[in-house]
Amino acid sequence: MIINEEILNAVRNVRILYRKAFEEICRKYSFTQLQIDILLFLNNNTAYNTAKEICDCRGFAKSNVSNAVDDLVGREFIVRKEDESDRRIIRLFLTRNCESIIKEAVKARNDCISKITGTLTPEEVSTGAEILKKVMENINHFLAEETR
Repeated sequence: MIINEEILNAVRNVRILYRKAFEEICRKYSFTQLQIDILLFLNNNTAYNTAKEICDCRGFAKSNVSNAVDDLVGREFIVRKEDESDRRIIRLFLTRNCESIIKEAVKARNDCISKITGTLTPEEVSTGAEILKKVMENINHFLAEETR
């Protein structure tokens, strides 16, 4: 079915465009894409600030996140702090050292989204968002069933 190929090609092309959007920043600061994704995640999701939450929300491998966090801590872009109510939980926080990097990364992400939605009307963007939400619900439901 042609629509199936179109969906898979669209997903593939979005991933390619997303990675290209951050190539310059990755090169400029010697970051991996994962490190940029972690910085953006912490910037956008202040309530979810543990390595486990990053892995759970974004689907990254624990070992990859651990290595990326270690490097970001070593370079003083993030700090680790024990949770005040549970010392076993280590929370991650951005430092001022990454403020300009975050600004560049947010701009790159917004530019990427603009390229994806550039020719769409606001109504089409809204409809597309509703469709994507349903698609994600289907995917999450299927994945939840697989892990049972």
